Amino acid sequence: MELNKEKFWTTIFCDNKIISKVELSNAEEKYKMNYQTMNDNILKELRKHNNDFLKNELGIPSNESITGIEYDYAWGKIFSYYDNKSSETGIVIVYI
Repeated sequence: MELNKEKFWTTIFCDNKIISKVELSNAEEKYKMNYQTMNDNILKELRKHNNDFLKNELGIPSNESITGIEYDYAWGKIFSYYDNKSSETGIVIVYI
């Protein structure tokens, strides 16, 4: 999926044929992760990139923590996450 010139791998989750969650993972080649390239510096850079992308698109977040930022809406929330134990970082859209 492409959003404002950013490319993302996209995973869509459904509950009873209704979209409940969308996960976005950056698809840029420089952030491609495998066991040889996986390191905390790349994850931290990608976390910052994801947070900057959300701030540029959505403005000031509702909440901000060491693991990411969050935007709360009446229909759900959008947040970035960072987990160095699983070597994952991304953006999630959750519908309520």
